[in-house]
Amino acid sequence: MNKLYLPLVALSGIVTGLAVILPEIFGFLQWFSLTPALFVFMKMAEGEEIRLRRFLGLGVLYFFSFFSVCFHWFCYMYPLDFTGLDNFTSVLVIIVAWFGLSLFQALGGGIALLLFGVFAKLGTFRRYPISALFTLPIIYTVFEYSQTFGWWGVPWGRLCLGQMEFLPAVGAASLFGSYFITFIILLVNTAISFALIHGKRQKLKSAAICIASFAFAFNLFIGGLTLGSAEEKFKSSEKITVAAIQGNFSSTDSWQIDIFTTLEAYEKHTRAAAEDGAKVILWPETALSYNLDITSFVGRKIEMISRECDVTIVVGTLAHENGIIYNCLYTVTPTEGFTDTVYKKRHLVPFGEYMPMRDFLDVFLPFLSEINMLSSDMTPGADTAVTYVEGVGNLGYLLCFDSIYEELSRDTALDGAELLLLGTNDSWFGDSAAIYMHNNQARLRSIETGRYTLRAANTGVSTIITPFGEVTAELGALVDGYIVGEVSPSCEQTLYTYTGNLFVNLCTAGLFVYLLVEIFIKIRDRRRNCDGGEADKKLD
Repeated sequence: MNKLYLPLVALSGIVTGLAVILPEIFGFLQWFSLTPALFVFMKMAEGEEIRLRRFLGLGVLYFFSFFSVCFHWFCYMYPLDFTGLDNFTSVLVIIVAWFGLSLFQALGGGIALLLFGVFAKLGTFRRYPISALFTLPIIYTVFEYSQTFGWWGVPWGRLCLGQMEFLPAVGAASLFGSYFITFIILLVNTAISFALIHGKRQKLKSAAICIASFAFAFNLFIGGLTLGSAEEKFKSSEKITVAAIQGNFSSTDSWQIDIFTTLEAYEKHTRAAAEDGAKVILWPETALSYNLDITSFVGRKIEMISRECDVTIVVGTLAHENGIIYNCLYTVTPTEGFTDTVYKKRHLVPFGEYMPMRDFLDVFLPFLSEINMLSSDMTPGADTAVTYVEGVGNLGYLLCFDSIYEELSRDTALDGAELLLLGTNDSWFGDSAAIYMHNNQARLRSIETGRYTLRAANTGVSTIITPFGEVTAELGALVDGYIVGEVSPSCEQTLYTYTGNLFVNLCTAGLFVYLLVEIFIKIRDRRRNCDGGEADKKLD
């Protein structure tokens, strides 16, 4: 194996990760940052001796380098004093979480690259060299999609996040979803690698350059076209004024500060936002970090604020029902008070809101089981809980981790939501790149669903996001206050909300069929060779 392969693959993963976490600085590099790693994999696929373990090992190296950058924000969680852990244990937990999660995700990526090696072993790319140009992007795209499944699936490192500062590059997500953007980014990088490898074969080189140029131009054209048409449509739409409150209470503060101090801060900003014309006001996730009894003094106080200010208030809090704990958003209207519909967070954070494999961890990694701030696990909700509010429309809800899973926001839009309200607690991340990465996920959800998103975070950032991904109002990190802006509720569905992840599902099905065909061809060729050998022996 060439000695340059290891540093090329690792460097490619690091630079691509930097593009994801800092798109405003490194985003443009993404269109060729994967080229070194893809060059290595394609070069190995065309070698005389194909060793599958090399594809696995280098695949793990690339993705470990990539995810180590994407998950760097674990460092900002130190110290974990809000969990009761001492400083030494905090460091140990952060190291295990940072590099353990990166390695865990990288193993899945390594298996994906191993599949590319299987195609090479079957002789696919010798028979059809140009097929390598599409096989690698499809495999990578399917792997990224696979990260949305199971408690272990964390799609934090989506490639398209690196393009969020150049919105025409991601506009096509409203048509085909975010995985289409991933595929285009991979296709351009793979085509560059292919052209470098086949530089002396003019036809193949020209074909690769044409494919890369067309893919890049096509994505920008349809992305710009869809975003432009959405912008024009919403210019003339009826608007309402909304606000997001940012109390700037960290996870530690939420459990230690008197509830009345917290309530007083949120009341002050809510009344100020109402004076600025807001009709819907969102408080962040666990703004009230305890079991809210709506008949208690606090519950009646919130109803009074809503009634006196003539605003709908959406409050993030916990709820206990028959011994079960939920992370919720309550809706309070001036006329009804607390509505009957309560949104319950659908995708909980593992090791934060519940402990997967609790029995195993209690025995082998007991310090991890101490992270959960609650004595028992939370329970996920099961439905979108879309709520109609008179004079506003249908409100759809997301809580924190929900926003990185595109199917949840899609289901909310399909259930009639005209405006997305996203409460989150990003205080774990401090003022790191993680809070902006998380906000970029929300921007992507707005593009996919064609909905305005109102996002309130405990310590920042809080934003108002248009259906074409633009942030029209933002309150930075680690400050208290509120943002006010206009939004246009919409009941129209994007193509993506109708078709969902059809593109990546077709990629998955096509890859499976393609593999079966290649295996069949390999078996057929072997039988022919065996039959030919037997015939030769008989002639002798």
